[in-house]
Amino acid sequence: LPHKINNMIPFLIDQNWFMDYATVKGLEKILKQVSRRTQYPVEMDRAVIDLKANYIDIKDDFTVFFESLEKHVAEAVLKM
Repeated sequence: LPHKINNMIPFLIDQNWFMDYATVKGLEKILKQVSRRTQYPVEMDRAVIDLKANYIDIKDDFTVFFESLEKHVAEAVLKM
C-alpha cells in the first residue's frame, strides 16, 4: 500500500471507520469529513437528503446489483 495509506490504517482500525459506512448517520459524518478536506467548498453531506428520500429504491437496486455480483464471483471462482 502507498505510504500515506499505511499511515492511516491505525486510525482506521482504532476509530472503526468502516462501521460509519453502515448507517446513514455514519455516511453523513464521513461525507462531512470529506467535504472539509476538499479544495473547493462543497456540501457532500447533503447527499444524505437524497439518500433518505430514495432509500427504498436505492436499497432495492443495490440488492439486485449485489446478488448479480455474488453470482458473477461464484462463477469466476469455479473457472479458476
